[in-house]
Amino acid sequence: MSIAPLVRVDMVAALADRDRLLAELQTLGVVHLDVLDRTPPEAVDAGFRAACAWLASAPQRRRPAIAPPDFDAAAVTREALALREQRRMLDEERAALTARMREVELWGRWTFRSISEHPQLRLWFFKLPARALTLLDGHIWHEVRRVGGEHWVVIVAAEEPRLPLPRVHIGARSLADLEARLAEVDTAIDDIEAARTSLTRWLPALEQARERLADAVARAAVAANVDLAGPVFALSGWAPAAALRRLQGFAEASGAALLARPPASDEQPPTLLDNPPRWRAGEALVQFFVTPDYRAWDPSALVAASFVFFFAVIVSDALYGLALLVLVLALGRRLRRSEGGGQLRRMGLLLALATLVWGVLVGVYGGAPPPAPWLARWQLIPGGDLDIMLTLSIAIGLVHLALANAIAAWRLWPARPFWGRIGWIVIFLAAGLAFGWPQMRPVAAWLGGAGLLVVLFGSSARSGWGRRLRDGLPQAARLVSALGDTMSYLRLFALALAGSALAAAFNGLARDAWTVPGAGAVLGLLVLVIGHSLNLALSVASGVVHGLRLNYIEFFGWGLWGEGRPFRGFRRCAGEPG
Repeated sequence: MSIAPLVRVDMVAALADRDRLLAELQTLGVVHLDVLDRTPPEAVDAGFRAACAWLASAPQRRRPAIAPPDFDAAAVTREALALREQRRMLDEERAALTARMREVELWGRWTFRSISEHPQLRLWFFKLPARALTLLDGHIWHEVRRVGGEHWVVIVAAEEPRLPLPRVHIGARSLADLEARLAEVDTAIDDIEAARTSLTRWLPALEQARERLADAVARAAVAANVDLAGPVFALSGWAPAAALRRLQGFAEASGAALLARPPASDEQPPTLLDNPPRWRAGEALVQFFVTPDYRAWDPSALVAASFVFFFAVIVSDALYGLALLVLVLALGRRLRRSEGGGQLRRMGLLLALATLVWGVLVGVYGGAPPPAPWLARWQLIPGGDLDIMLTLSIAIGLVHLALANAIAAWRLWPARPFWGRIGWIVIFLAAGLAFGWPQMRPVAAWLGGAGLLVVLFGSSARSGWGRRLRDGLPQAARLVSALGDTMSYLRLFALALAGSALAAAFNGLARDAWTVPGAGAVLGLLVLVIGHSLNLALSVASGVVHGLRLNYIEFFGWGLWGEGRPFRGFRRCAGEPG
């Protein structure tokens, strides 16, 4: 559970061997290339996924075909996307034609002659109230229909009649022309659907080629942006120190010159978290929010452990923990099909088991007390005691924040800011002493004051008491933040209480429904199932959101500094870091 040490690597090889060397380097998959930081490859997945999704949603599919050796997935993707765009444009035109036809057919079937043939026989369409019909004297006109008190009239004139009402614009295309074009559009749509159905036979081959296509695009991006110097090219990047021997063997075998050195103090290498499989879920939780700085530390294990604990405290119900355990076990086979699903399964098992154990310890079972005496003997923490739960929440917050500063101090040693972190640990311990034992508050005050002095003069790496004090004043101002962060852990108690209260309310509603004559048992059972399902979903959402928030905001705010960028090895899509 650490940040893997990296080395700076520079590689020079003959330009004629560029494509071969890039393909082999991608297969090795251990180098984070600078060129991809500057010019990342274009995303092929977006268009590729869009093409595959469009083909997969076709109303009819062809039988899958075996792809030939020269199968061109990129060409099939381009063809599918072009067909999809044509279909989109035709659908828009069809919608416009249909809307126009609904407007034109209300005026009847008119044939519009060429203006050059009959300049004196132009048609003008108006909707006029009855009182305006007198304005048509002297015009040749015909009433098409009457809607309420509105007269739909067509006037024959070479110039637009000067009437106080605007004319109706139905366009220059007659209903017959619109119907003919609609038939052409429908035929074109049928042709596109036929071509789409034909392309569906390549769906399995496209899925298999997706990773190869992404690899080719990445190689092309690197090849187009390497540093050239006559007949040679150069690549620079970062590699795990543990993979250096493999990289040296690769360079010797490929005829490339390799130079490796430790990172300089002013360089910012990417961050590669190195965790065993059981902590990979914690690693994913950390990188979901932030990538730690290369010279910081890896909080994956602590984040995973504290997240599981916070989740269990927020849910605080043994029956809910049992329900989660059954759900995770039921989905276990499906989740194990992928590495990400396996990590999710392990995390789900930890969350369910921790919730079950904590629910037994606080004695809450579906919002009710222990249903059996032997279960009551396992209740060690009275979950309904507000004072105890309040004290416990504050204690958890103080320990969590003190732990964050302790790890930060360990990482800063032997630099002088180490003492600033020690000062904060003393302040948090003094706060816990004053909160837990009121009779010790005078001692806690002296202890907190001593910690504050250490923060004031021990948070700066500069020499001179005046400079240290100037640098320490902003740190001492974090006392307000420390108080707010500590109080933030009360959400553990508040959310647990809210979940238990809501569960108890559903139990009461079910008991009342059970007394209804006839269908009371069914109604009560429905209230129990629906109510507790809803409460379980809300509890899980609260546990995830607030359990992570206490790590991301409070813990990271005191324990981590700086932000790094993730290590992205130049590797094939199916590869793993070397």
